[in-house]
Amino acid sequence: MKKENTPLSLKTIPKEKPFTVPDGYFEQFALNIDQQIAPKHIVRPLRRWMYAAAMFAGIIAIGVMSYLLYKDNTDSEPLMAEDYYENLINAGVSEDLLVEYILNE
Repeated sequence: MKKENTPLSLKTIPKEKPFTVPDGYFEQFALNIDQQIAPKHIVRPLRRWMYAAAMFAGIIAIGVMSYLLYKDNTDSEPLMAEDYYENLINAGVSEDLLVEYILNE
């Protein structure tokens, strides 16, 4: 193929419009744009209160559980009850043997 060395000019371009617009397009254009950009999700104030109440209930539940677990850990029983210790001493068990038993337990 041979290239033609002719200068470009607007006179060589046809004056026909290559694109067409559907009938009534610009009359409905503004309405179509408004429908496309309109907010679709509206958060109702009642839902916000429900979310806040659920979060508050969750925080209270976590607080109560934490308190109960902490309380259980601090109310631990002594390693050996005093009455049991006195009975062992009265039975003739040496104090060194009792200390060794408690440490190894």
